[in-house]
Amino acid sequence: MLGYDVWIIQCEDLFEFLQAIDQLNIRIYHLKKIDSEMYQFVSKSFHRHFIKKLPFPLYYQKSMGKGAYLFRFFFNPSKILFVGVFLLSIYLSTFFIWHVEVLGNYESINENLYAYFQDQYIQKGSLKLSLENLQDIENQIKINFEDDIDYLNLYQNGSVLYLNYTKKIQDDKIELDYRNIYACKPGMIAYFEVNSGHIKVKVNDYVQQGDLLIENNIVSTSDEMKIIPTLGKVFAYTWVDIEASMPSFDQGDVFNELLLKIRESLPADCIIDKENVVQFIETEGVVTLKVHYTLIENIACKGE
Repeated sequence: MLGYDVWIIQCEDLFEFLQAIDQLNIRIYHLKKIDSEMYQFVSKSFHRHFIKKLPFPLYYQKSMGKGAYLFRFFFNPSKILFVGVFLLSIYLSTFFIWHVEVLGNYESINENLYAYFQDQYIQKGSLKLSLENLQDIENQIKINFEDDIDYLNLYQNGSVLYLNYTKKIQDDKIELDYRNIYACKPGMIAYFEVNSGHIKVKVNDYVQQGDLLIENNIVSTSDEMKIIPTLGKVFAYTWVDIEASMPSFDQGDVFNELLLKIRESLPADCIIDKENVVQFIETEGVVTLKVHYTLIENIACKGE
């Protein structure tokens, strides 16, 4: 682990040089003559300061060993400054929020909560909140979202701010339904709004019609199978091509009328994610418009 320096010294009297290093208690290695007045030797790196004080012309050549690199590092002000700034930045970063995470299964509520944090300037790079501030913000969220949220917990873990909530269940009496929930059509899972049941799929899973989405049984901590009611929606990306035709008149009006007609045929509760015109042609006085849709819709259907 020690580091060593290689030096060349110019002296007429080698004995005088050896006496000088002996007085400084410096040990040298591999002393060899290069020419009539030039000698090469090796010394430990931590003796460098004393070697430079010798009253002889000295020429530093190189350093060897792991210790030499450590010695060079710790005696390099710019590198020490860089490490100091780096460590200071890590320390200071612990005083800031670097991520806000809302934990809940309801996309619309999640979006509204993220928007609330943005309005309050609570975002990436904000100063961490004190316990008093956390309590004040939690109380304000309870007031603002009293119709949507029954329970919430706002807390910080490291540099992440978490908000965990439970959606408020309406006071209207709901008849319990224990049937499993299946996919009505093929799609790719987007998000869930599930109050009760065992979710069997995850976001970005591709499901076929008839696949089980929410199951009516769970295994308890005592390894007992329990039947539970199922309640909720599973939203997925679905795809459909829709075509409509009508006699041609003014091309601009025909296009807009056909597009409106196609949109009216979409499910009432779906969200249009993408809308791409596949075909718009006129044949024998008839204009046809074909549009490809990517939709987000609830594909959950109760089983028999």
